[in-house]
Amino acid sequence: MAAGRLTSAADRQEERAAFALVREEADGTEHVAWGMALPDGRAVTFGTDNVGEWSSPAGAARLMFADLRWL
Repeated sequence: MAAGRLTSAADRQEERAAFALVREEADGTEHVAWGMALPDGRAVTFGTDNVGEWSSPAGAARLMFADLRWL
């Protein structure tokens, strides 16, 4: 991105690749899966025991009942 260039929200989101999926439980604990947005819009997540492939970061968050937090 060039210095001084105005960017839209979509441009800024495309620049982000890493995200976390966070779900707060009733007892205050948080479950986190780390993820990466892929260039084609899909996403991959890395949990404690597994790896997942999703149609999008937002789709992963929705299906995992978690909040999407861009890093």
